[in-house]
Amino acid sequence: MPLAPLTPLTTLSPAPSTDIINIQHSEELERWVRALGVSEEQLRMAVAAVGAQVDDVRNHFGVVRTAA
Repeated sequence: MPLAPLTPLTTLSPAPSTDIINIQHSEELERWVRALGVSEEQLRMAVAAVGAQVDDVRNHFGVVRTAA
């Protein structure tokens, strides 16, 4: 069976960080908005207030992390 061609690394999106919220990357911003149940504006304000560390932002919103 022939192998599928490889996708060049330059066309792949960077993997989202699980420790840092990058509000400059629209797909990651949207993912965190959904995950935290907040608006984009609320998320941007939280990152401005407490930084981009996921745990700090979760604490800011009072979101408890559940086991996966």
